[in-house]
Amino acid sequence: MGGHTVTLDADAATIDPPGAHREKPDLARLAWDPVDLERVLSGGRVTPEPTLLARVDGVRLLYPGRVHLMMGEPESFKTWLALFAVKQELARGHHVVFLDYEDVAEMAVERLLSMGATPAQILAHFTYYESPPRLDELGEDLVRARLDDRGPPALVILDGVTEVMGSLGLSPEKDVEVTRFYNGVPRWFARTGAAVALLDHVVKNETARGRWATGSQHKLSGLTGAAFSLEVVNAFGRERTGLAKVTISKDRPGHLRRHAGSGGAIAMFELESHPDGTVTAGLEVPMPASGPGQPFRPTSIMERISVALEAATGPLNTNMVRKVVKARNETLSAALDLLVTDGYISAQDGPRNSTVYHSLRPFRADEES
Repeated sequence: MGGHTVTLDADAATIDPPGAHREKPDLARLAWDPVDLERVLSGGRVTPEPTLLARVDGVRLLYPGRVHLMMGEPESFKTWLALFAVKQELARGHHVVFLDYEDVAEMAVERLLSMGATPAQILAHFTYYESPPRLDELGEDLVRARLDDRGPPALVILDGVTEVMGSLGLSPEKDVEVTRFYNGVPRWFARTGAAVALLDHVVKNETARGRWATGSQHKLSGLTGAAFSLEVVNAFGRERTGLAKVTISKDRPGHLRRHAGSGGAIAMFELESHPDGTVTAGLEVPMPASGPGQPFRPTSIMERISVALEAATGPLNTNMVRKVVKARNETLSAALDLLVTDGYISAQDGPRNSTVYHSLRPFRADEES
């Protein structure tokens, strides 16, 4: 599963130097062919909508064929979030490529299994490389052969932007070298139609950080998809529940911001580690800014609770509801209270100081849209 048969090169997709086109007239002609605007006007080419990395309400955060950035301090759940996206795509039967410059296969596989991916899904659809070197012509041929075998990837993760740039002799501080890096591996894979997600560190000094990751601001301006910042709310560990806020820092295609909450928060990423080694992961809808006429109503969670109670053969207590509907405790409690207040469910005293809930009438989120 190692990356010893594939090479990665930052220069693979850069423009040829002056004079090179004399030996490649066909490439030169294709490069200077104008865009077919008739196809654009007829709808044959449109700005894509996000189709990967789903929140609990079905809103998706990653654009196909575009390059994205996930930024955060160490242990801010960047890799967990990327693997959560991987797990979703494996469950859909889609091919995923993971280029790992920070860890090893054992860790990635362990985390995928803990979140519910199956060994069969991993073996059939997950292509993993440990610290792959440069992408030369032979490397491109080997990767294409892998893609021919498993199909084009829906998702490509590159974990460790600073590390891979350093291995290629490129400086993350220099705009021109960031451009060379983006024009290589990330956009090479994006041209296959994959959503490409780059994982990077933020500047440790919050005052100097601004909106971007370590190094050049061009890491943001050179993106073709969206950039996300992760901020830890509760630290995660074995048999602990962690929470991180995911905020939009950039959204070039522009489909995401309408789904964001206060301060640009697009999701709350929750990880709950259980004693048996499994991990429950979920991207929750962020709490909107409170204010007159804009109360917090987690309608997607309310609908899931309502459906669970409708299907139950008897009353469910809070812990039973929590096992069926995965959500932050704060969000779940708010959803239960609203359903009771609005007359969709009843709450009664149960055994051992518990509260049990019954369905009175169905609640559906589209009732409030």
